[in-house]
Amino acid sequence: MSEEILTVVRLPLADLSEEIKRRHKLSEALVDCRIEGDALVMYFSRTPQASPASIVPAASAVEVSRQVRSEVAGTQHGKRRRRAKGKRNRMRTRGWQVVGRIVNSRGQAAVIYKPFVDALTGKHLTSSQQKAVVTQILRANGNRPSAASIDYYWMNTVEYLRLETSKVEATASAN
Repeated sequence: MSEEILTVVRLPLADLSEEIKRRHKLSEALVDCRIEGDALVMYFSRTPQASPASIVPAASAVEVSRQVRSEVAGTQHGKRRRRAKGKRNRMRTRGWQVVGRIVNSRGQAAVIYKPFVDALTGKHLTSSQQKAVVTQILRANGNRPSAASIDYYWMNTVEYLRLETSKVEATASAN
């Protein structure tokens, strides 16, 4: 591991805000400050929400110090992004009989449903025709499937059917 020398310069926010106010001839009080990307953003307001003495030295200085350290270290602490509230995208499979469960070629645990098995078993269809059948079954149940969902159900059913035919062939050759 290579050694690194880190130089830390610590400036009080009160001094920085006074310098900015003097340079830009501002009479407003410092209300808030943040690190955004590679810039220190300072907010000045005519109607301070709290006294500048309470904001600058204690709470805000600690927050800015933490943000600066995280910027230097390359990590980002702070608010997490909240997931948008709404309905989850799940396929409606209620009422469909489960034929089996497999671990597919991608390592995913997959449930195999009877309507897909019935529609794809023993018929000589091209892959695009099989996908069209799977799409039709999903839409008939009130779903709006994406291309990824169609591929998921189609590939899992085809893999299941291949496994079943290889099991039947293995038992037939054993007898």
